[in-house]
Amino acid sequence: MNSRNPAISKGIDWSLVWIYVILCLVGIISIFGATYQESEGVSGFQNVVQGFLSLKTDYSRQSLYFIIGIML
Repeated sequence: MNSRNPAISKGIDWSLVWIYVILCLVGIISIFGATYQESEGVSGFQNVVQGFLSLKTDYSRQSLYFIIGIML
């Protein structure tokens, strides 16, 4: 048993935080790549931003859950 760090919570394990962030971003990119559909008449970047802000798509909701999880 490791007696060097007797406290249960003694700081933040930053490597675990970065692994969580990377896994979440890969997941959001994967969902975006699988569900994104380009619509006519709207520029590409504007359509992507609108999709993320609308919270009606799978990738926008997943992004919201990711942000809530980071804040918690």
